[in-house]
Amino acid sequence: MLLAAVVVLVGCGSPDRPEFVKTRDSNYGQIGDVRLLHVHVASPPREGWQPGDTVPLHMTIANDGASVVTLTGIRSPRATRVVHEAAGSTTDVISIQVEPGQTASLQENDPEQLALVGLTERLRGGLTIPVTFTLDTGESVTLSVPAQTSNEPR
Repeated sequence: MLLAAVVVLVGCGSPDRPEFVKTRDSNYGQIGDVRLLHVHVASPPREGWQPGDTVPLHMTIANDGASVVTLTGIRSPRATRVVHEAAGSTTDVISIQVEPGQTASLQENDPEQLALVGLTERLRGGLTIPVTFTLDTGESVTLSVPAQTSNEPR
């Protein structure tokens, strides 16, 4: 009898939309059919990221919709600008297109990268920075993006 109850409970819930849970070292968000996954700032040095520093911003974009979407804007009140590095060039123009059912990875070892340029204040590991992400539809979401903590001994 207990086994039947467990089977019924396992079947409850929607398999289409997983819950996004903020973790200590990353955050997750959603704009319509677009999921922003494992969004985080790279681990800072021991003294933290300092004002004026350029800081790697990592994320994965997943398009669960039926139409192409483009991430067209990223901004933070704690950085002077955000840049997109791809194919050996760096630009202030953010235009990251994601086909339906596909993902775009901008993580540490990927060929495309993002960076927050000109931090306005110190950022230590484990603390967060507000970052707003905007799509070509005009929709946006602001996430509290954590700076990862280092595994190096202090």
